[in-house]
Amino acid sequence: MEENLRNIHLFRELDDQVLQELGVFTREIDYDRKQYIFIEGQTRDTVYFLHTGTVRVFHVSSDGRETIHQIVRSGQIFPQTGAFDLSVYPGTAETITPCTILSTPRKKFEAWYIKNVSLLKDANKTMRAKFPHRGGARRPELPFYDSIERIVANSRSTS
Repeated sequence: MEENLRNIHLFRELDDQVLQELGVFTREIDYDRKQYIFIEGQTRDTVYFLHTGTVRVFHVSSDGRETIHQIVRSGQIFPQTGAFDLSVYPGTAETITPCTILSTPRKKFEAWYIKNVSLLKDANKTMRAKFPHRGGARRPELPFYDSIERIVANSRSTS
């Protein structure tokens, strides 16, 4: 489990013992294409990390229009609104490709995170130094824009 957790961006720089502690209550689940992981409105009781594959998190409005909140790629945590939010899931997560997902109970993850927050801050600092294009240049709201608006938003963030 430690090697799978190490593939998650947030955990790459952590030592084996810290990852082993997280691995005790983390489960690996394989999903086929077009399977739901969670449904909008369900209680947010699990934190998910995408080990392999691609997932989309979307919302369907009352008039049936679908809005994609996030496309999740390997190594990312989801939903992107955070692991400590006590609200319901903000959208529905569906696999686009076959996936391997690591899941951990939200309360246990929160306790583990608080215990190791200084290590995680150091690891994130190291990641930003190694990959400066990832630190702040990403625009999580871009899925809500059309193509022209995305180009304009990206050009503003790089100027």
